Amino acid sequence: DSSKFGLSSGENESPCVLDSDAAASADFLSPSGTVSKRKPSADLSMLRNESAQDGDTLIAVVGPTASGKSDVAMKIALALNGEIVSCDSQDVYRRLDIGTAKPTASDRTLVPHHLIDVCEPVGQMSAGEYVRLADRAIADIRSRKRRVVIAGGTGLWLRALIFGMAEIPESRPEVRAVIEEDLRRFGAEALYQKLLKIDPAAAEKIDRNNGVRLVRALEIFQLTGRPPSAIW
Repeated sequence: DSSKFGLSSGENESPCVLDSDAAASADFLSPSGTVSKRKPSADLSMLRNESAQDGDTLIAVVGPTASGKSDVAMKIALALNGEIVSCDSQDVYRRLDIGTAKPTASDRTLVPHHLIDVCEPVGQMSAGEYVRLADRAIADIRSRKRRVVIAGGTGLWLRALIFGMAEIPESRPEVRAVIEEDLRRFGAEALYQKLLKIDPAAAEKIDRNNGVRLVRALEIFQLTGRPPSAIW
């Protein structure tokens, strides 16, 4: 949900560049050095100067689908001797190439990319697993004195990477299976109405047609006995 970082999903929206300090207040640092929600300029001199002063700053290029994030991330990585860590919930899956706009083989030769094609489509990459893999990739990149450029539009994963994970229990297959069966039999609306009675605050944040998130919210309630909004 990129809107959590001040991004709309409008088709005319452009990618934004933010550093890890600006992220805390959802401000966006353009390559010209100004706080902006518009497309970064082509001038990377300010980012290059800041790079020399603080090699630990995370640079993230975020935005809605087809906004040009990959091109901007490539330019930044080339200018700053960096490597790209993908933050895309589709690009992590092998053989899921159609409609995902994965970086091309030539792009990946020109600039090293991480967290592309790391798991099978039959599995499910959680935010926690993404953070674990991303932390490992970031440590590896920094150990070689190169800059880290995060690129992608999966807002949940980016927030988890920057701000950390909430104390949410691991999924339990036997509990989830029962809820997923309810989803199959009765539909997402039934689960939404159930969540609405249990935790209106959580229901307000979840699309009533998003079966995956509804199942997870109800699973958290069953595992903890607490409203998901209190810990999610």
